[in-house]
Amino acid sequence: MAHEGLINLVGWCKRERDSLQMQREMLQSGNVRIVKDEGSGQVDVSFECIKQITTNIAELDLILEDEALPRASTNHPTHCDAPRNVTVALLGS
Repeated sequence: MAHEGLINLVGWCKRERDSLQMQREMLQSGNVRIVKDEGSGQVDVSFECIKQITTNIAELDLILEDEALPRASTNHPTHCDAPRNVTVALLGS
């Protein structure tokens, strides 16, 4: 059961990464903009959104890269020596 949950999580990460990549490409092309109402008018915040999306993609890449690594030892350096500041919660069953 836990293995199935991990497979579902990896699948979600891949789909989320693809979705974020598409959003980033649309913003970078200029075909889509994100604006924020600051009270005195709308401000384009597309660049800030591109930066956040890029950060989110990088975090998903770390999760997917970690999942692709061999599991020969429980003392794998990725898990013991280089903790990552990424938290993923799998809710429900």
